[in-house]
Amino acid sequence: PSVVDGFAVRDSMVVLGHLISSDAAPDNCFRRTELSVVAKFWGSAAARPLRRWCLERRLQILRRCVTPVWLFRAARWAATAELARWVDRLQRRLFVKLIRYVPMPGEDIAAFVRRRGRAVAHIQREAGLWSTMYLRRVISWHDHVLRRPAMHWMRRLLQEQPDSWLQNRRLSRGTPAHAGRTGTRLRGPVRVRWQTSVTWAREELARRPVPRARL
Repeated sequence: PSVVDGFAVRDSMVVLGHLISSDAAPDNCFRRTELSVVAKFWGSAAARPLRRWCLERRLQILRRCVTPVWLFRAARWAATAELARWVDRLQRRLFVKLIRYVPMPGEDIAAFVRRRGRAVAHIQREAGLWSTMYLRRVISWHDHVLRRPAMHWMRRLLQEQPDSWLQNRRLSRGTPAHAGRTGTRLRGPVRVRWQTSVTWAREELARRPVPRARL
């Protein structure tokens, strides 16, 4: 139905800067955020008056003016490997525009792209991967919610049917605890559970090396 109890049914809606989709997917919110990040980038760190500044100062402007545009929304995005790659890819795109590498005389275009990619990846690691910030934000938000009183609705929602409940469902159907059918799927695409995403984010951060000092 297009109207339920007097309210129009929509595929998505904006709430406090977040684009909430009816299927709980963060994809649309990230794409909307990506447009905002790029617009802020060209109006701050990549603005024409700043192009003569040194790279370190321009990276500081990017961190102060551009990073907050997406970081405040990131806590709501369930952590997945795909979304972490998206965030790092967006950071890499901005760094390529910021550093402005040019081909050497007689350099093949393929060799130039590889050389530029290696140089930008090095600066990206030195400045700190955005995906690392993203995973930390998801974990810190999860821990913040769990510090709420035991009867708080958000804490109760996150603790409803945890991963152990899914494991018991699989075992009851004669499948392994960490893989197999659970008999809980409804129509539509399968989304990553919040508890599962937080567990993956903790494991992924533990595998990553300790970052160096930021540029």
